[in-house]
Amino acid sequence: MDLPFMVTTMTRRGLLTPGQPIRIASQLNALRRWGWSLAGELRQAAARDPGRTAVIDEHGTELTYQELLDRAERMARSLRTGHGVQTGERIGVLCRNHHGLIETIVAATLLGVDAVLVNTGLSAAQLAAVAEEQRLRVLVHDDEFTERVLGLPAELPRLDERAREELVAGALPGDLQPPSRDGRIIVLTSGTTGAPKGARRPTPSGFGPLVSIIDRIPLHTRDRVMIAAPIFHTWGFAALQVCFALRATIVLHRRFDPAATLAALAEHRCDALFAVPVMVQRLMEVAPPEPRPQLKVVAVSGSALPGGLATRFMDVYGDVLYNLYGSTEVSWASIAGPTELRAAPTG
Repeated sequence: MDLPFMVTTMTRRGLLTPGQPIRIASQLNALRRWGWSLAGELRQAAARDPGRTAVIDEHGTELTYQELLDRAERMARSLRTGHGVQTGERIGVLCRNHHGLIETIVAATLLGVDAVLVNTGLSAAQLAAVAEEQRLRVLVHDDEFTERVLGLPAELPRLDERAREELVAGALPGDLQPPSRDGRIIVLTSGTTGAPKGARRPTPSGFGPLVSIIDRIPLHTRDRVMIAAPIFHTWGFAALQVCFALRATIVLHRRFDPAATLAALAEHRCDALFAVPVMVQRLMEVAPPEPRPQLKVVAVSGSALPGGLATRFMDVYGDVLYNLYGSTEVSWASIAGPTELRAAPTG
């Protein structure tokens, strides 16, 4: 990817707009020291836009980029001092979409720890198999999964939502230094059947992967984005990476409900929605609110679009649909925009 193309695309999407010199310097220094891991992406966003809202949960919790980073750092220090989690080890994350999930993943990457994103649909037996195969050091989980984790080995620490908050609140002071190796993200690829296998998500090495996406999908710096796709899936996690890079405001709901999603898109004035095709299909089963969400982008991936869905959706919400094709292991391969989807709605 040549430099003029990258500069042009980043300028179009607002990444190269002027700002306070000291903040720009801090932003670039964060990327220099921490790289392009999720920890580095969050650090650069907090350095450039510390007071901008980073996450809005469904019950009204709002955290700025600086607050989100502070909480992730506190959790990282507590995992290290309270549970002895060390660089190169693995922690499991069994959570739905909310700020605690993001904090846990970032805390892991701050320590150079691998975060295994566990599918919330796994059975107790499958979860036990994942814990053994992935050699989990700690499992962080939402309260709703407390019964499901009871059968795990007693020596595996299990941290529910209260325990996670205690880690954040009770962190000892101290500085975190860049780890000796990047904390990797491991996504389980086999869905809810068979034996789940882990696939490592590559850490970006620069602006190239981001530019290749935002060149085709018109996302901009400081957009307001709802991530409906589960973040434990490749597409949801990719959305999180893009949002951090763009310093976007992220809107999250733990569970997908079409009516609640449409209401949130309108209430929070979202510019974009990341979803999977079945979610788009379910949105079409609900009467659109008035006024309708002023979406610029609905980006989907993860499965084929049912015949005619793309056209029907764009007839209601405008030519805003983008379908990404790829896989967990090799990331995205191609992107069909509204023009291509109208010409070949199932393509």
